[in-house]
Amino acid sequence: MSRLLRPAGNRITELVRRVTGIDLAAAAVDVALGAAPDLTHRPTGVASAAIAFLLPERNGLLAGVDGAEQVGQHPAVVELTLAEPGRQVRRAVSNNEYLGHLLATDPEGAAALDTAERLLARLVPRYAEEAVRA
Repeated sequence: MSRLLRPAGNRITELVRRVTGIDLAAAAVDVALGAAPDLTHRPTGVASAAIAFLLPERNGLLAGVDGAEQVGQHPAVVELTLAEPGRQVRRAVSNNEYLGHLLATDPEGAAALDTAERLLARLVPRYAEEAVRA
């Protein structure tokens, strides 16, 4: 009986690739085809990587995300993806409600997670009814 494998979700394979140079998606394909996967560690210049998810805390029509431009320019941020204004959102109860994510790296140590969490706190969803009141 063959075993079905799939790479991890939520950009985990990208975190691994950023730190180790190992492409887990390609490795999964190799395994599925019966080939030996290439799991050779390659220097990437990154010591740690982390992802943080922006979650809506309430229902509403998204007008934008304050702080996105500044956060996106931070040197540790290698990926910032946010929902577009005009999207109807609801309070998060699963990963289907994410408003976006940021991926941060640290070339020298284990600070990527702290940096990602600190930068995520600067991202503030703004809702259409708030824009009308402002």
